[in-house]
Amino acid sequence: MDDELGIAEMFWRAAYGQESWECAVDSLALPLQARTGQIAMVAPDASISFSLMSRVSAADIAGFIGHNAHLASVNPRLGTLLHGRTGQCVDDHDFLDVATKSRMSVYRDFFHPTGTSNALTVRLQATTPMAGALGFTALRPDSVGTASHQERRLMEAVVPAISGAVELALRFGRMETEAMTAALQGVGKACIALGLSRNIVALSEDADRLLREGRYLSVRNGRLHALDGKSADRLEAAFVDVTARGALHRSRRFAALRADQDRGAPIIAELSPVPARDTGPFASAAVLLTMVVQPVPDSFGAAFGDAYGLTPAEAGIALSIAQGLDVDMIARARGVSPDTVRTQLKSILSKTGTHRQSELASLLLSLSR
Repeated sequence: MDDELGIAEMFWRAAYGQESWECAVDSLALPLQARTGQIAMVAPDASISFSLMSRVSAADIAGFIGHNAHLASVNPRLGTLLHGRTGQCVDDHDFLDVATKSRMSVYRDFFHPTGTSNALTVRLQATTPMAGALGFTALRPDSVGTASHQERRLMEAVVPAISGAVELALRFGRMETEAMTAALQGVGKACIALGLSRNIVALSEDADRLLREGRYLSVRNGRLHALDGKSADRLEAAFVDVTARGALHRSRRFAALRADQDRGAPIIAELSPVPARDTGPFASAAVLLTMVVQPVPDSFGAAFGDAYGLTPAEAGIALSIAQGLDVDMIARARGVSPDTVRTQLKSILSKTGTHRQSELASLLLSLSR
């Protein structure tokens, strides 16, 4: 009983910012002989939308995502968690035999080498309805064998106490994320906060409008997708880079999004990793996707042209470059050849003292603010 009370207290202290989540998770994981413990939010499609793990390196997190261990199609533990009974401890051995594990790439190539090829999982309680399920997993090496009666009893006994702390941290984290997207809206950026599986956690008014217009982005099966085929590939690659490799280098990525069937100028999406929280409310989003939907107002083109001595045609081309159009698209819109646009572009670069289209776009963006 003392152990259970101590674990419960650690989780609540972490939720209120008085203790680290790593220590709280380890207070339960270590007595279960686990290499690491994990709190996860599993979406209705059984993919992980939020994850917090103890005693793992950036390389471990990158490996977890890189081996698609956050997807139910690869990791069978997630389906068991989503469809399992609340408060019941499940051991890998309860639904997988050794031969089956050896045939599964995620066990063979990731779980076994990292000493997490066995796991005890329990679904946590939720006081209010939510999409998906909350769970705690103790990831253990196979050498510890099947869970003992005492280990299962301990895990099940702490569920009522730790569930409330985890749910509170998630709800406060979501409120903070919603406030963050609203703040970015105030500085002219459409913002979408995304979870680990590209699920939408929160979004600003402009981002919501962009989704409803259905020209650039859509939501399918709870995940964000770009409508244009090549844009979809770019968005997915940028997201993977920020989440998996981003665990190592924490850098931003950019993805050009073209309008479906060319129903508008391209826009640039910037994807930034959200740092994990060590205490208090969880960082409920993994990635912030921000877009400047109308980077430079049309009315600014003439003023920019006057400032640098551009002809009206040159000012229009400079504006189009800043709004994300390429040479071919500008040529089609103006009914001229791409070579004509390139010639005019050389003149624009010379007059503005810039050397590349990106520099020209940056100049327009900075002056239009």
